[in-house]
Amino acid sequence: MRLDVDLTLTLESRKRRFDLNVAFSSDEDRIVVFGQSGAGKSATLQAIAGLLRPRQGRIVVGERTLFDSSRHIDLPARERRVGYVFQDYALFPHLTLWDNVAYGLKHIGKWRLSEIERAQVVDMLKLMGLHHLAEARPETLSGGQRQRVALARALVTQPQLLLMDEPFAALDFRLRQRMREELAEIQQRFAVPLILITHDLQDVEHLGQTVVVIDLGQVTRTIPLQSLRQSCGADTLMAELAQLCGGA
Repeated sequence: MRLDVDLTLTLESRKRRFDLNVAFSSDEDRIVVFGQSGAGKSATLQAIAGLLRPRQGRIVVGERTLFDSSRHIDLPARERRVGYVFQDYALFPHLTLWDNVAYGLKHIGKWRLSEIERAQVVDMLKLMGLHHLAEARPETLSGGQRQRVALARALVTQPQLLLMDEPFAALDFRLRQRMREELAEIQQRFAVPLILITHDLQDVEHLGQTVVVIDLGQVTRTIPLQSLRQSCGADTLMAELAQLCGGA
């Protein structure tokens, strides 16, 4: 599915003004946005999701225009069909796993689920290997389980695009490796395009098809990782990535 992002926005606080001018396009299903803290990665995701409004630009996913300042199009977040997994997963501690996942459907304007929707929640928990924990609370779960709950909540809405903000940052090294593999399998199973942001080159190597490098609010490089894999081979891929992304 084609993704076109071209946006300009300004974030201001009493101490800082930050200008974001980001443009990239891709036909790949997995885009990794790479950059250091403060580069503008999260702001880019929030603008795509409809949580921040750009001053100008356009955001197009497939045949759907989510934002176009020249045509006065600005779909509200609930109408964008974009799933969002936050860095801290943003699970509700007072709700069970079932209710956390079901909230994804309730949040699009329905507070009472139909039988079909309730079945969708059950099926999603089964697919994620969480059905036996449906009545558990988030505080009783491991980091990997919490991530799967957040993914289930995002995917149960059948989004057209999935956004993930530093999904492995809170996990230890061994769990990160396992969750990267799980995420790749889940993305392929649901056939939903993914944009993932990170400052970890391991995420780029394992999950990237297109890599967008951002520094100080600007795209400094777009890397077709599939072509890079073919040209340099597995032995030198990380060294080549470090060189190409080193300016971030």
